[in-house]
Amino acid sequence: MKRRAGSAGRIRRVELVVVGTEMLALGARDTNSDFLKPDLLELGYEPGLISIVPDEQERIVEVVRAALRRASLVVVGGGLGPTGDDRTRQALARVFGAGLRRDPRAWERVARWYRTRGRFPGSGARLQALVPIGAESLDNPIGSASGIWWARGDRRVVALPGVPSELKAMWKEVVRPRLEAGGGSVPLASFSVGGLPEADVDARLAVLYRRPDVEMTILAKTGHIEVHLRGTRASPAARRAVDRAAALVRRRLGARIFAEGERTLEQAIGERLRERGETLAVAESCTGGLLGARITTVPGSSDYFLGGVTAYSNAVKRKVLGVSEAILRRQGAVSAPCARALANEVRRRLGSDWGLSVTGVAGPGGGAPGKPVGTVFIGLARRGRRVSARALRLVGDRDSVRRRAAAAALLWLHRALGSGAGARRRK
Repeated sequence: MKRRAGSAGRIRRVELVVVGTEMLALGARDTNSDFLKPDLLELGYEPGLISIVPDEQERIVEVVRAALRRASLVVVGGGLGPTGDDRTRQALARVFGAGLRRDPRAWERVARWYRTRGRFPGSGARLQALVPIGAESLDNPIGSASGIWWARGDRRVVALPGVPSELKAMWKEVVRPRLEAGGGSVPLASFSVGGLPEADVDARLAVLYRRPDVEMTILAKTGHIEVHLRGTRASPAARRAVDRAAALVRRRLGARIFAEGERTLEQAIGERLRERGETLAVAESCTGGLLGARITTVPGSSDYFLGGVTAYSNAVKRKVLGVSEAILRRQGAVSAPCARALANEVRRRLGSDWGLSVTGVAGPGGGAPGKPVGTVFIGLARRGRRVSARALRLVGDRDSVRRRAAAAALLWLHRALGSGAGARRRK
């Protein structure tokens, strides 16, 4: 749900043009737009269309021209490489009604990039130093392809390589500073919320829809809800308005908020484990390693994460983690007793303070009467405390069930860790 600014002209419009036949014909994912959108919002640009076009000059020209009629900023990603199917430079020259020129500074940088790698800059490399007349070349800190910056009146076109690492580096080091210098940043605040459905979050925060100086967006993610606040202009007054709205979100949602800003659930868990001086181990069945993978996305997670066991088969549950044959035979691997045993045994055998487990039926087969697909049990063990288990009934395909199960397990652990106040610290 989203509420737009009440006065025209406060927020500028941006359109993204993704160039690459692989996005259309080969199913490649457009991760560049996902990266750019939050920054563009912060810079005061309202996202409009995201267009994906093949490596065809006519189509690129058509789409960029149309975008310039609607938006004050057009960001083009892709088609700046050294091969014959990289046609963005030529297309932009046609859009701007200009020819192409070789930029000496860009050529020196491209040639140096090739020389330092023991390669000869051939004709393809020379293409990467071309820029439409009237536009500027943009330095690429890590790659060979130069970017393009074009400005006329209140219109801007930025073209960047499609390689995600190069686009991100150029955006952070070259493009964003230019855009910030031209208009400042719109204040933002965001919250990640667990344990409440989207409708409940919306009801608790509905008063914010009536505020003319703040926009609110509520998004349902896998296993949690996100709340995004955005000021309607770049100003100190807008910052104060967003701060007041953020304070209301904290009051109304309280402990359901597990992270603010760009902090993830995994980071929040890591911070609390560090505060407490405690460690974690996991045992997974249906999630097949997702818990461990998410936890270890955080740099330095080895400080508190000891490891995990992917106990997919009953034999591994029994032989490696010591789940009793009686539990597996009478209650089954998908049961609360099994989840408790997995959590407790992985904690005990790896010597951690906390043990977290997941076992379930992810589908599409494997369901049974009383335990349909989507039946999941989570176990949580803490040194010196009673081991607990929870039952879940999750919906979706196999991937969705697995991801939701991992998210639910991490949310439960986060709540169990509490604020960290009064926790036992290691000597």
